[in-house]
Amino acid sequence: MSGGPTRRAVLGGAAAGAAGLSLSSRGRAKAALPNLVFLSTDQQTARTLGHLGGTEGATPRLDELVEMGVSFKRGYCADAVCCAARASWFTGLPPSRHGVMINRLPLDKSIPTLGSLFAEHAPHRRFYIGKWHIPGRRPSEYYQLLHPSSSMGTGTDLAALRAVEGFLSSYAEDAPFLLNISLLNPHDIVQAPKFGHLRNTTVDVGPPPEATPELPPNHRTRHPEAALLKEVKRAARSLDRWDDTRWRQYRWWYQALTRQVDATATSVIQAILGSRFGRDTVIVMTSDHGEANGEFGMRYKQNLYEATGHVPFMVFGERVPQGRLDTKSLVSGVDVLPTLCELGGVPVPEGLMGRSLVPLLADPAAPWRDHLVVEATVDGRAIYTADRKLIRYRGDPVVQLFDVEADPYELTELSASEPGAVEELSSLLDAREAAHTLHPLSPQGYHAALAVSRVK
Repeated sequence: MSGGPTRRAVLGGAAAGAAGLSLSSRGRAKAALPNLVFLSTDQQTARTLGHLGGTEGATPRLDELVEMGVSFKRGYCADAVCCAARASWFTGLPPSRHGVMINRLPLDKSIPTLGSLFAEHAPHRRFYIGKWHIPGRRPSEYYQLLHPSSSMGTGTDLAALRAVEGFLSSYAEDAPFLLNISLLNPHDIVQAPKFGHLRNTTVDVGPPPEATPELPPNHRTRHPEAALLKEVKRAARSLDRWDDTRWRQYRWWYQALTRQVDATATSVIQAILGSRFGRDTVIVMTSDHGEANGEFGMRYKQNLYEATGHVPFMVFGERVPQGRLDTKSLVSGVDVLPTLCELGGVPVPEGLMGRSLVPLLADPAAPWRDHLVVEATVDGRAIYTADRKLIRYRGDPVVQLFDVEADPYELTELSASEPGAVEELSSLLDAREAAHTLHPLSPQGYHAALAVSRVK
């Protein structure tokens, strides 16, 4: 992947310049608005992508396809669990503000969403395919549902691809479209025989140990952790004392599911960009959160380590720079809504935590945020700067400091040796919490939120 873009973005026959890349829709006629696609995977860590440093070859097609757009190396989820992260996509807010801080908590109907904003302000016809998973709201409120999801991605994702192909062949309206495509894999790892909900099966699955992926370098690393993280890991059974053979089989299953979604997602992108709509379509792609996949002896999510928080984040299409890898900009799931709104000519609501990526796509040197926050389990926060990451949980004295650029597997914990960095990042977190109106449940903490979710 090249460091600088080859701009092929074209609008009305005029090539885009550095200051006026044809991404921004402000000041343009409605007829010139691009078609927009939001494509997502589920539980896909950025570790799977070869062009971001992955070594297992799980995403060969996506790694090749990124020459058709921009990939953000430092892309992160808004929260380390499904419902919270997905609600952030569609609101531009972190869970501590929109209130879906753990699964089952509903999204308040008064909060504008991507669908409601486009319904009010944009000519785009709106369509939805696949997984939703935002309690309290339904995709049918603002989208035409082309194909629903199920609990298993292996079949559902292929059906989603067929739904996309059908849509591309049949869409005949003059208006542009907003198409949401939510793939389910590699989330099927929670269903995998011997490991997920089918853990008690006697079926012999997977290849022999010598054909499975190696264990990650931090598999046996253990750092002091906050009490809440330990509790959540026990409750979610995310820490299993398997032997090396079983862990490597687990990692093989995750790799196989990632290869499935690599093929499906790439086929979706190629179908769209190769269609009659391709030149006038922008695709934003990310994942709701990652997967521990054996790191620190854990599986699943609900933690703030890199394997879980670091996710793919890419933008494709002829209207965006080609073959660019952005290695510095901190981007997040909260940036999805403002990005799609600006591309679609929709006013971005005031007070969002998310920011439109359009300025970065037009100019990688554009002013951008100098820190970013990922949330988890109501009380957990990870704050990132250019060269440090701090993890802390509300009210817990245990904090963790890492240099994730030099130490991406978080082998060395630095809080004792760098108290100044701990103080600086803690102050940034405190200022962030004080500057915004939080959801009423947020200050009450994880156990209060969990109790409410069980009632609802």
